[in-house]
Amino acid sequence: MIRPEEKIRELCRAVILETDRLVLQPLTLDDRPALCAILQDDRTMIHYGGAFDEAMTDAWLKRRWTGMKPSGSVSGGSSAKVTA
Repeated sequence: MIRPEEKIRELCRAVILETDRLVLQPLTLDDRPALCAILQDDRTMIHYGGAFDEAMTDAWLKRRWTGMKPSGSVSGGSSAKVTA
């Protein structure tokens, strides 16, 4: 039997929200170059304590990839609930 938190993880991996101007989907390694450009930019990151170096960028990405908690909450405070 699949545990509820495993089902939540699987559902969240599969969720893609799309509009005419925006696509929200799970991060992949293919996103790393674009994220590096954002996270390593001094002007963009001015209110986040400054631009990230390579190690900080990789640590940030790792936290996002492994950020789902057993409760179903994910980075940013979002949550999912599985109902029958």
